[in-house]
Amino acid sequence: MKIFRGITYMVLFFFLGLLPVMAQKEEDDAAVTSETVESDFQQHFFEALKERAIENYGKAIDHLLECKMLDADNGAVDYELGINYLSAGLFEDAENYLLAAVEKEPENRWYSEALFKVYKAQNKTDEAIYTAEKLAKTKDAFKESLVYLYSKNSDYEKALAQLDTLDQLYGHSDDREQLRVNLKAMQKRKTQIEEDVEELEATEVDTGEEEAIDAIEKLELDLMRLNDAKQYTKVLELAEEALASYPTQPFIYYMHGVANKELKQYDVAIESLDMALSFLIDDVVLEKRIYTELAACHKQLGNIQKEQEYLHKAKSI
Repeated sequence: MKIFRGITYMVLFFFLGLLPVMAQKEEDDAAVTSETVESDFQQHFFEALKERAIENYGKAIDHLLECKMLDADNGAVDYELGINYLSAGLFEDAENYLLAAVEKEPENRWYSEALFKVYKAQNKTDEAIYTAEKLAKTKDAFKESLVYLYSKNSDYEKALAQLDTLDQLYGHSDDREQLRVNLKAMQKRKTQIEEDVEELEATEVDTGEEEAIDAIEKLELDLMRLNDAKQYTKVLELAEEALASYPTQPFIYYMHGVANKELKQYDVAIESLDMALSFLIDDVVLEKRIYTELAACHKQLGNIQKEQEYLHKAKSI
């Protein structure tokens, strides 16, 4: 019995003596594993940067997805994935990863600026405005972006107010003054159409000529309202129906072109916008908007020379 107890104590002391050794081995193994993961992460991350530098966006994305598997909560990986997907023209994926990056680091301006670019590329005006308004608090360049975004949303009061802010920051500018004139003209046109439609709805018109004029004005307002609501398919349907009755109205062709552009039918949009120009007479505001939309269509088609040509025409008006 004493011999048995002795053996038991010896075994117990032996294992007690092994415990610190086993613990140290576990720590060493964990450290090695951590170092290996970190090394793999860094290797894939820097390879991704190298591939992006030579515009191999697909390979860069592959390396970054490996990084994502090693560290799922890393905002820098989400950001790099976002800008690579953006460069590759995969806007939905870019938006998802950049939203994740911004959520992880809301104060990181680079992340928000990249997200802003994705929204602009997708013509998501409301989202672009929301992001630009935040960015404009710390970077004045986005105040100028807001002028054009507000204008695109037909929010002319905000656009004009933003121009006043830019004048206070930088002083008078001939370009901004010309833009202010154009915005006021667009605002006046919208107000006039709204007033005409209200009058039309309040009174009955008997003569055929007056009915035709009022019908066109109502069509224009309906098209603007649908466009403001981003109901581009309905804009397209209404414009096509209207052109059957009024085939020489430039504004209807213009809205037909805008709707096609928003629906990513850029070639058709260009045809409609060209038709709008062919029927246009003495309307510099609409002419400027047509050139701007033509530039946007050609940009999407990769026709950089045409894009610059129309942007120059719009600026020269």
